[in-house]
Amino acid sequence: MDEGMASDQVPVSDRWPAQVREAFGWVEELGFRVVDGGTYRLGNWTLLGNGDAGIHLDCDGDTRSLEVKLIRLDNGQMPPKWWERQTPRVTLRLREVAELVAPRSLAGLASLPPIEREADRAPHLRYWAAVLQVAAADWLRGDLAWFDLIEGQLRGELGR
Repeated sequence: MDEGMASDQVPVSDRWPAQVREAFGWVEELGFRVVDGGTYRLGNWTLLGNGDAGIHLDCDGDTRSLEVKLIRLDNGQMPPKWWERQTPRVTLRLREVAELVAPRSLAGLASLPPIEREADRAPHLRYWAAVLQVAAADWLRGDLAWFDLIEGQLRGELGR
């Protein structure tokens, strides 16, 4: 068997963990590591965290897309019922953050291919890793107040 191929004939480089490492490995230098991850019916997910801050990557086969959420971790773990809308919010969608603070970082979003096979995930992961660097640099470097500031702006409370 070819060393570059997994037992199910998906090249190792196209498997989810390798793709996540290739695109988001740079966050390890900022203290992030893979905290959790898994698969579900048609998707894969990974949580990268540093104790206080989390980056949730979710590749959904139903929508053929990748969603990235920034998460305020609770003692290094996902907060209770993190998927439910809460005030103050414990999750921020990276897309909405980028629309607010760095809209130009979203150039090229429409040109991403639909995710129809494993190899299609890689350009999405690289794209969102680049957006993350631009839109959430302060938060990634440990500025936890940044999350509250952005969350407030997204709720429309600031500047009124």
